[in-house]
Amino acid sequence: MAFTMRMSARRCPIGFGSMGHGAQNDEEEEPVEPPPAGNGVLVLTKHCEYPSIPNGAAHDGFAVMVQVKAPSQAAGSTPLDLVAVLDVSGSMAGPKLEEVKRAMGLVVDSLGARDRLSVVAFSDDARRVVPPTRMSGDGKAAARLAVESLAAGSTTNIRAGLDEAAKVVEECRHDNDAAGVILLSDGYDNHRTNTTTPADYGDLVPPYLALDKSWRGAPAHTFALGSDRDEEALHGISAATGGTFSLLTDALPACIAGMGGGRGMPLYALAYP
Repeated sequence: MAFTMRMSARRCPIGFGSMGHGAQNDEEEEPVEPPPAGNGVLVLTKHCEYPSIPNGAAHDGFAVMVQVKAPSQAAGSTPLDLVAVLDVSGSMAGPKLEEVKRAMGLVVDSLGARDRLSVVAFSDDARRVVPPTRMSGDGKAAARLAVESLAAGSTTNIRAGLDEAAKVVEECRHDNDAAGVILLSDGYDNHRTNTTTPADYGDLVPPYLALDKSWRGAPAHTFALGSDRDEEALHGISAATGGTFSLLTDALPACIAGMGGGRGMPLYALAYP
């Protein structure tokens, strides 16, 4: 099945910026119904920043993604080591942190019993709140409890969070064939040392995760939170590691599906005006 896509070289497969200008919906969008489940059936779903736009309302930009997923082959999937790096700085207090917790529920639900999840929380420094844990029933319950207990801290040190994630990946690199890092943040770092070239965010990326290093353990896929998010910083981090950038935390399960083999690799069509 072929799709026409218009996107930058770095914003793929689930990474994209704001789309649409002054767009309006005259009525609520109709949900895209997936075809009946069964062998050999593609599943069609959509994700959008706004579930609907009422009459008379307009948004200067919004993101829409249509996902076509091949049949799952979970029995033959590759076990995944996933590190979730969560921003719990002061700027994340309130709705942003609640969105982080909701999104992590999607992450936990999408992982299988053979997968392992690690959770790193960062503010002015970083700590492991969940060590590498198999996502059995007990493991999932422990991960949910740890994430729900997170509270907002003070300053934002993205590099500390990614440094800790790189250590986890390096420690686990011989255990599972597939590994990945997801970063959920608003992107506003106030511990950066590179202020002379603000458009270069390579100083936020540990060498182990850098795209140009042969020992790179895993790409970092970034998810931007909040209307005041710093998209440039988060896109810069994903580009430097060979990861993807997204505005939609609902795309997390699809991102995770793409990290491990045999999970029903998704294809994407991005909607532009």
